[in-house]
Amino acid sequence: MSAGWVAGAVRAKALVGRYPGAAGAREVAACDRLGDALRCLAATPYSRYARTAVGLPEAQRAVTATLLWHLRVLAGWLPRGGARLLVPLAAGFEIANVASRLPAPGGRRAESPQPYRLGALETAWRSLEHAATPGELRAALVASPWGDPGGDTPWALVTGMRMAAARRTAVAVPPARRWAQGRAVLLTAREQFVHQRSLLEPAQRHAARLLGGRASAAASYQEFR
Repeated sequence: MSAGWVAGAVRAKALVGRYPGAAGAREVAACDRLGDALRCLAATPYSRYARTAVGLPEAQRAVTATLLWHLRVLAGWLPRGGARLLVPLAAGFEIANVASRLPAPGGRRAESPQPYRLGALETAWRSLEHAATPGELRAALVASPWGDPGGDTPWALVTGMRMAAARRTAVAVPPARRWAQGRAVLLTAREQFVHQRSLLEPAQRHAARLLGGRASAAASYQEFR
């Protein structure tokens, strides 16, 4: 193992060692008031962003922004090319950026937070952020490593990206394959058995590669299980 990878491994262990872990998460979850939860976070690495949070959405954003920041820090410690292993693991932040630009249910546009700053962990955000319509977003995705989501409705764009991210994670980061399969299971079940809509062809193809043809083509929830 090269010195760069040793440095990255040491930095990763240091980051994990500072986190509250499962016990700390349970302590936050047991708080009766948001203020108490924020005081718990103030004693953790999440305080970097949580100390200015005044409501639940801001607190949730503070937690996710801290995770992204530490992924970026870790990427900076890895040797040249090492960050590519973290890019699929950070895909959810790029998806969140895209989702925030899409119309909310009912056609209204929700107030969009500032996009996550991805740095070296972006897949294609610099192209996607200039898309003004769902159709332009789809075209930008087709021309990027994300690939065609299969449609330009908000649900098609976001679901297509999420399934593509699961597939890319399984391929690029083999130790995370089980995580990726779990994500594909939840996405497939939600779309087909909660929203009662079939996955579009690109997402269906990714699901089949992750879960096998029988699961991805199951006609009932019991068969899917």
